[in-house]
Amino acid sequence: MGFIMTVYRRRLTSSFHAIACSLERRRQALTSQSPAASLLDDDDLHAAEGAFWLDDSLLIPDSAAAESGDDVQLAIEGISDPSLELEELDRFVADLEALAPDEPKMQRLAEILSDNFAQGHRSVVIFTQYTDTLCYIRDRLLGTYRNGLACYYGGTGEMWDNSLGRWSGVGKERIKTKFRSGEIQILIGTDSMSEGLNLQTCDVMVNFDLPWNFTRVEQRIGRLDRIGGMPQIAVHNLYYKDTVEVDIYNRLRERFGSFENVLGTSAPVLAAMEGTLKDAAMGTIGPEQAFEQINESIQIAADAPITLENLDAVPEPDGELEPAMTLEDLRDKLLSLPDAAAMLVPDPKQRSGVWMLNLHHRSTRFTAPVAVAFDRRLCADNDDVVLLTWGTPLLDDLLNELLGAVALVDES
Repeated sequence: MGFIMTVYRRRLTSSFHAIACSLERRRQALTSQSPAASLLDDDDLHAAEGAFWLDDSLLIPDSAAAESGDDVQLAIEGISDPSLELEELDRFVADLEALAPDEPKMQRLAEILSDNFAQGHRSVVIFTQYTDTLCYIRDRLLGTYRNGLACYYGGTGEMWDNSLGRWSGVGKERIKTKFRSGEIQILIGTDSMSEGLNLQTCDVMVNFDLPWNFTRVEQRIGRLDRIGGMPQIAVHNLYYKDTVEVDIYNRLRERFGSFENVLGTSAPVLAAMEGTLKDAAMGTIGPEQAFEQINESIQIAADAPITLENLDAVPEPDGELEPAMTLEDLRDKLLSLPDAAAMLVPDPKQRSGVWMLNLHHRSTRFTAPVAVAFDRRLCADNDDVVLLTWGTPLLDDLLNELLGAVALVDES
């Protein structure tokens, strides 16, 4: 039962709702003699770092997990009399249902949101490992934020539809556009959001739960902390006191000064922390021993003569770096070229600083005029306006067209 208890431990530290959903799945499996695979959902497998795959009645470890001796065979049909466990499950679920709707972490989240919006922040991103927790968070926030609320999980987004009275699917691009414009104030997502969306217009992030693999926390922060993003990112980590995980987190923070300094360690060390945290959570080792193991790994990585960070290092500049050509310079240069100016038509809506770039007949990617600008803030305030800058397909096609025109002149 070691593995399934690890799953329950992770979920309990995420939210009471998440563990209640897992226990209900356990109850249904016992009453219907369902296969063990029904005990877990995709989030559980994702949190397990792919160490297990599912057969009809077994959770089968990969070779590394098998060598570690993890007990993952949980054939429900092997339980002859499930009545005692069902009684215990019913009591546990009843205790959870008797709790106040807003658990302590939810109360703290409400305070963080209120404080940050009062301070002038436009948006907040909330991460969780579990869709069950995501659904709990969005339902508790719906009454206050409603149309300013969106979520992203399983590769797709959802927003509340007032006319239908339910959550409805929304495409990723629409989520990005609405979030960038400020129409979405709060975006809640599972770790799949850290792989699919760039959220650099936001400067406040809340980890409603903390993965045992610190690399995932680093990936979450990386969605906001990007080139061209906000100068500072505020990260709020929510967790319950007096848990083994928090004991170890606090020891690490005391030793390294901040949680972010721990995240600065090499990725292999961060990923290896998960196994140590699991052993500590299950009581195989104590918190002190777990901390010493992690600390030793960090020190070994820090003392290594050459690290990946060293290989990527570049000299620090003496002064502030300036771009060879600013967006304003690019605009002026393009408008001074007759061939380029012919493709940049003033905006028919008469918006200052906006042009319609017409690559029709010239580009297979853009068959209709596209509203463009050379000002990031202007683009952020207008959902239909695209920033014309280096590395974008629009500018690439425009430059290719100009180069083609020059080649024709040279040939003639």
